Amino acid sequence: MKKRDKIFFYSSFSFCFITGAVLFALETFFQVQSKYGVLPHPSRALWLDLHLLSLPTMMISLGGLTFTHILPELKRKMKAAKKNTGVALTAFFIVSVISGQSIQIHFMPREAMEIVHWSSSFLVLMVLVPHILFSRR
Repeated sequence: MKKRDKIFFYSSFSFCFITGAVLFALETFFQVQSKYGVLPHPSRALWLDLHLLSLPTMMISLGGLTFTHILPELKRKMKAAKKNTGVALTAFFIVSVISGQSIQIHFMPREAMEIVHWSSSFLVLMVLVPHILFSRR
């Protein structure tokens, strides 16, 4: 993978993941009690907008990565551990994108899709780290 592709992917992924993690924390741990009941944190809307704005660059980087890295690497012979993490990473990315889109268009029950989205996004991070480490060997 070219250095500029790595930088673009890592920066777009990092921004998307950080805004998503902050959004998760605000929705889970920092709700505000008011006379009208429990409300979302006041900065939730800002972080949601930032997260949604990060998605186009993330999708562009994933699209580019598909043709410059994923498909060529699937055709090449390599260590099973690296190939397995790559396939799992691709699957978790797909689940994360579909569940995130389902949250936006209210395709399924929101609470269920949020759990699937948060879980798959966390699994992306947990599989991406070993995938990067295997690539350096």
